[in-house]
Amino acid sequence: MKIITPNYYKEFSCLAGNCPDTCCKAGWQVIIDDKTLEFYKNADGKIGEKVTFQYSSSTKTLTIKGSGAINQDDIFDAPWDEYREEIKTIVVEEGITVVPDYTFMDLVNVTKVTLPKTLTSIGWYAFCDCESLTKLFIPKSVKNITRGAFNGCTSLKEFTVSQYNDYFKAIDGVLFSKDMKTLKQYPPAKTGSTYTIPSGVVEVYDYAFVDNQYIKTLKMANTVTTFLDCSCQDMQALETIKFSDNVKYLYSNAFAYHYQLKNGVI
Repeated sequence: MKIITPNYYKEFSCLAGNCPDTCCKAGWQVIIDDKTLEFYKNADGKIGEKVTFQYSSSTKTLTIKGSGAINQDDIFDAPWDEYREEIKTIVVEEGITVVPDYTFMDLVNVTKVTLPKTLTSIGWYAFCDCESLTKLFIPKSVKNITRGAFNGCTSLKEFTVSQYNDYFKAIDGVLFSKDMKTLKQYPPAKTGSTYTIPSGVVEVYDYAFVDNQYIKTLKMANTVTTFLDCSCQDMQALETIKFSDNVKYLYSNAFAYHYQLKNGVI
């Protein structure tokens, strides 16, 4: 077979966006086989001093591995953005200690999250708008869960917590501080038309009931004194609130956007 090539062929190298010509920019397509396509659909990179990520398109899994904290600056424009609507599973491996603000925000098709025993902190809006997530297990090492961490998780039905965790506990799927003084998060998709905040709870945390779809009547024990910012904002079915005799503080937007609310009993 005789092969004819232009005289510049051996010296040719692609200049990508710096090329002065337009042939590749005029809609040309390069056909590749399925195996090669899968290879290029995978991604990896660095998101901390000792933290990396990998995304597998075949399993739709985003894996975070290494040691220490995920770097906030490295995930502000998340390097897995182009796969945002594909990702179904998040695995944070042992060694990772901090999931910072906004880390997994808007991963709308994620249905499963695995967190490590080394994790100590979950940041603000860390899982915000993970709309398909139905349940979450909090490991024993987690000490801090910042407000709004699970905002917009509209399919979330329950939390479970390691029995060895010294900072949090779950009762009937609802997340509380270990001493039961703070109701941290009521799952938005947890069913039941009436809920009574149990005795011992003093404050309802920021965004604790936000986006709940089922509660029509909210009651509370007399220990409750405080509703923090946006704590009961946009509870979509809420019609009646029966306040305790000791409620003293309703912070900003604690009960905002309840257009269907009929009764507030003090």
